[in-house]
Amino acid sequence: MIKRIGICSAALLMSLMLMGTAFSKETFEQELRRCIAAYYNLDQNRTEIEIRRNRLSVSPEEYDSLAVEALTKGEPRGLLALEVTLFKDGERVRSGQIRINIAHFEYVLVAADRIKRHDPLSSDKIIIVRKETTSLTDKALTDPAKLAGKWARRIIGKNRILTSSMVEQIPAVVSGEKVAIVYSSGGLDIATHGTALESGYIGDKIKVKNDQSRKIITATVTNAETVEVSLL
Repeated sequence: MIKRIGICSAALLMSLMLMGTAFSKETFEQELRRCIAAYYNLDQNRTEIEIRRNRLSVSPEEYDSLAVEALTKGEPRGLLALEVTLFKDGERVRSGQIRINIAHFEYVLVAADRIKRHDPLSSDKIIIVRKETTSLTDKALTDPAKLAGKWARRIIGKNRILTSSMVEQIPAVVSGEKVAIVYSSGGLDIATHGTALESGYIGDKIKVKNDQSRKIITATVTNAETVEVSLL
């Protein structure tokens, strides 16, 4: 299997030498971050690379390019180990391992205040903030337009990032709402008033109470105002 290796010329190093600027560990780590970003094709506006451990001590005369290689598979986020190899005139000088942390940032939807369960998600309840999303296991929501017709599946605390598992489409019929119950038998339909005892989407079967007879029956949701009971 061919290993994926990213080789970078020491462009920053060269420019510093031309300007007479001193070489330092920070200079070397700047080069590392630039090479890592190129290796993983990272958007540097949305990621931050932190060098957690680096035991490579180098001088500017030692190398003219370097290569990085991932030691672990998977998405480039969070803690990772890399192998760094230094080259001079095309020849390998030496190598060593480093540990890094790649933090991801996005402009996401955040709860402006505490949102109760089953609260409709209107624009006044959310703000858009740049937040770190590295450790999120669920997809963060970024587009306010996609909240139309949705409510909170559970309580969402203030300043919490909204994710796809926290929201759902508001059911066509919500428990406690008044509905028309249509009893259908062949070509004959009889309608009466009722109360939904469960929430449901179109096509769902829910329990409703016939307000006239007080009986609890099971009916199919046909739209936001009507449920149907087939007598066939």
